[in-house]
Amino acid sequence: MSAATFHKDLRSAVRDRLQTLTGLPDVAWEGREFTPVKGQPYVSESMIPVSSDVMATGLGGYIAHTVTANFTLHYPVNSGTVALESLAGSLMQHFRPGTVVSYGDANATVQQVERVGLTQEPDWLNGTVIVTMIGHTTN
Repeated sequence: MSAATFHKDLRSAVRDRLQTLTGLPDVAWEGREFTPVKGQPYVSESMIPVSSDVMATGLGGYIAHTVTANFTLHYPVNSGTVALESLAGSLMQHFRPGTVVSYGDANATVQQVERVGLTQEPDWLNGTVIVTMIGHTTN
């Protein structure tokens, strides 16, 4: 596995797994045009490389890549919090620690999953689930 393609392949792995979640509303994929429909929930996703650390050099050396997948749930402001919190819980279970996501030669193991506090905009109530993963490539 190449460090040059790791993040691209990991993004595909996370997206493939996300799409198997039952009850998932429309997804605003990072890097693709999306127009929210007022009154209809949706999820926006982003992948953030946190660090790539060389853990050993030479023969058998590897790089540890820490990446977060961030899923922000957007629900109509007048819909209450039950559906949003239910989906957040489902995401947390779907990506629970120990889960391995893989695509091609890339794989990473979920280390932590958390949800952060809700925020409100004029039309949307938002909550974010953050999935922290670590994967390795050869050095």
